[in-house]
Amino acid sequence: MVPENPNPLTPASGFQSAQFRYIEIHCTRLENLVNEEGKKQLSANPSTEEYFEHIYWKDAGVDRTTGEKRYTLRQFEEKYLDSFIALADKVKGITLEEIALNLESCSPALKEKLKEFDHLYNVVWPLTHLQTAGHYLEPDGVPKVATGGSEWKKYLHPKFQERKFFPTLWGDDELAHWGEGEVS
Repeated sequence: MVPENPNPLTPASGFQSAQFRYIEIHCTRLENLVNEEGKKQLSANPSTEEYFEHIYWKDAGVDRTTGEKRYTLRQFEEKYLDSFIALADKVKGITLEEIALNLESCSPALKEKLKEFDHLYNVVWPLTHLQTAGHYLEPDGVPKVATGGSEWKKYLHPKFQERKFFPTLWGDDELAHWGEGEVS
């Protein structure tokens, strides 16, 4: 008889959702998927590959003490990174952000729907994920290590991910307080 795995999700991690990565690539320019710390490390004219070296979701797959990629990230990149890069090159200049915001007739109603989508995808969903992770990773008030090894409380919160699909639609105050005051 095979013993039951006490953590059946291991070595999986939420950042390994290829479907989410594909949606993000279709929605916005790669520069919007790099957080401020990652942007400091980009060259003046980054290639698609360079953007992917600093993309926000990699933060969940890197060991903070060594800077090395964890097994889950290496495995994920081996399987999907080439397809992410190819898709990003294919949609460059024609992401949802670029198409919608370049339309001369982009109505206020469309802009509000884009903001709503941005907020739901990049604030509400991550906070829901954070709450769910807390249920499993901190049930007794003592934090456990996330399945992918990330600092899950920091990684999952939208104010640390800093991901926005349509940053030009948001006011400076909204951007400065992204994800704050939200119910989690």
